[in-house]
Amino acid sequence: MNNSSLKNWKPREVVAFLLRQGFVEIKKKGGGDHKCLLKKENGAYTEVDMGKKSFSAREMLTFTKQTLIPRKLWKK
Repeated sequence: MNNSSLKNWKPREVVAFLLRQGFVEIKKKGGGDHKCLLKKENGAYTEVDMGKKSFSAREMLTFTKQTLIPRKLWKK
């Protein structure tokens, strides 16, 4: 799979996908427009910037690494 299939995900799409994969939203100190998500089974953690219009392929690759979810599962 090439990187182009990973780009242009909107923040709400990323959060919805992660919730379906077993992540839970956790509270973080302070405000801001980031959602913090954790998968308790393996300790994978990521933050999603809800203020962005969409994420680039590079940002999506970062999500795949942080969440330990293989790229093939990220394709729509």
